[in-house]
Amino acid sequence: MRRARYLLAVVVVGAASAASAQGRAIALARLVPQGSGPPWVAVHVSNLLDDSQWLEPWRNAYVVQVHWKVQLWQKNFLINTSQPAVEWDVYVQQVPTIDLFNYTERTTGRTMRKSFGTVDSLKAYLTEDVSIPGPRQLAPGRWYYRIDVRVATSAEDPLDPRTAANAGGVAQAIVGWIVGGGPTRDLPTVTVPFTVP
Repeated sequence: MRRARYLLAVVVVGAASAASAQGRAIALARLVPQGSGPPWVAVHVSNLLDDSQWLEPWRNAYVVQVHWKVQLWQKNFLINTSQPAVEWDVYVQQVPTIDLFNYTERTTGRTMRKSFGTVDSLKAYLTEDVSIPGPRQLAPGRWYYRIDVRVATSAEDPLDPRTAANAGGVAQAIVGWIVGGGPTRDLPTVTVPFTVP
């Protein structure tokens, strides 16, 4: 995955977010042309930290997790077929009592962390497109990207080594019951169709 900076898109989305402080989080996607090859898809979530469902727990030191699943499908006469899915997680957290906002992106075999001094700079980063590379060649026909996004909150930091050591099983269930979790919601699925001549 590559994070691409589209300044105009960030400015427009940022203005829309500021105008509607009660906006709902929504997944957005667009195709990115790749010369003679099939297009890639670029995705981001808009209004994540303006959505009251996530903002209140986040201000109370909960971690907001965004789980992404992007899958490329080919439309066929009877049964659509898919390529392997690309999945990753994004975690955002406000550090209590200080103006520090943490962003963590975890993919298979890689974890990337960033910190921001203002919530506005974190929001701007969250609205930058993440480009998902697609195959260099695809068979002719009708294709589509399917983007599924789940947003959840947790009182525990999933990247904390103490949490990871107890992950799963009865211990994790007890910790989850005592500490509690916040809301979870699947955002509406986004489908982006295209045709390969």
